[in-house]
Amino acid sequence: MKQKLIAALTVVLAGFFAAPAWSQPEAPGVARLTDLVVRTLPVGDIFQVFLDKDPNWPLADKVNRVSTEQFTCLRQRLSKPGFLDQRSAAAAAFAKRYPEAVEPSISVLEGGGAEVFSAAIGAGLTEARSGNKSDYGSVAERFSPLQMSAFVELVGDPKHKALRELIGIDDVLSLGAGKEENAARGRAKGELIAIKLMFAAMDHCKVPLAAIR
Repeated sequence: MKQKLIAALTVVLAGFFAAPAWSQPEAPGVARLTDLVVRTLPVGDIFQVFLDKDPNWPLADKVNRVSTEQFTCLRQRLSKPGFLDQRSAAAAAFAKRYPEAVEPSISVLEGGGAEVFSAAIGAGLTEARSGNKSDYGSVAERFSPLQMSAFVELVGDPKHKALRELIGIDDVLSLGAGKEENAARGRAKGELIAIKLMFAAMDHCKVPLAAIR
């Protein structure tokens, strides 16, 4: 009887740990936090545009330097679903390390932080594509004072430092800096985020650096 119980328990545990991460219990609020983080800095959406436009992105004419499996893995990792998976894992780690910060983080993002920051990112992308300066003042006018207050809290309050790190923006914006300085810092941070994600995807998919030289 004892041996049968042990065998049964082994099967149950094996099934649990073999199950996909999404089927296992997660800390309260992780799914909502993940959604808000992705909405705040929609890198997956941006990469997905390149993926949809170019079947050889991100390797272009160097695609023949990697195997089909490596290339497929790389594109999946950089896709919108792939980015969501990565942010979900990061949000779960955040909730485990800072359980007391989950609700305040959700609150400031839902209160307007996510929507305003995302709109600013969209204006920046439009400016980069068109070459014409975006009117960030008109972007701000689309939101209520409470939403703008949440945005200011998100980018400037020390208590949200860990949340900013989770999103990937760190302290990229300074409330005391001018528009040009913040724009330059934003562009530099955007490039850094893209490069880091690319290298992380290459490492995950075992794509050597020689493939992009």
